[in-house]
Amino acid sequence: MTAWVGMGAAQIYGVLFNDKTPLWVARRTGGTWHTEYRLANAIVPGLLLPIGLGLWGAGIQYHLHFMVLALASFIIWFAALLVLPVCYNYIIECFLDSPVEAAVSLNAYRISFGLASLFFVLQWQTKVGVGWMWGMSAFFTIFVDIIMFAIISKGHLIRKWSISENIAVTEDGVKIAANREDIF
Repeated sequence: MTAWVGMGAAQIYGVLFNDKTPLWVARRTGGTWHTEYRLANAIVPGLLLPIGLGLWGAGIQYHLHFMVLALASFIIWFAALLVLPVCYNYIIECFLDSPVEAAVSLNAYRISFGLASLFFVLQWQTKVGVGWMWGMSAFFTIFVDIIMFAIISKGHLIRKWSISENIAVTEDGVKIAANREDIF
C-alpha cells in the first residue's frame, strides 16, 4: 500500500514542481537557461532516498515496528519515482537531436542493472548483513548526490568538454527572462 501512496505522492509532487523549480532557478540566476537546472528537482529525492534506505535497513535488522518499514517504503518509492523522470528529462535535454536514442539507452542501462543486481545482492547481504547492505546503499546514494550537486552547479561547463559539437545539442544559454522585473 505504501508503494502506491508513494507513487501517487511522487506524481502529484512532480506535476506541481517538475517544471516550476528549474524555471525558478533559471530566473533566480539571471534568466539564462542551463539544462542542469532541470536537476534541481533531484535535490529533494536525493536527500530523502538515503534516509529511506537507512530506515528500511535499520527496520529490517532491528525488527522495528511495521510502521517504520511502511514509512521507509513510502520514502523510498516517493524519492525513487520522483528522481527518475528528472534524470530522463535531463539526459533527453542534453541530446535534443536524438531523444529516442537517449531514452532507449537509459532504459537499457536501467534494465541491465536491475537484472544484474540479482546476481550480487544476495551475496552482498550474506557478506555484510541486511542492515549494512541497505546502509551502504544509503551511503552510495549520498556519494551519487555529491556528484549530482557538482553537475547542477558546473554541468554546463563540463558539457563543453564534449568531443563533438554535433552530438550534444541543447537549449543551453537561451534567455528565459528578459529583465529583472520578469524574475519576481
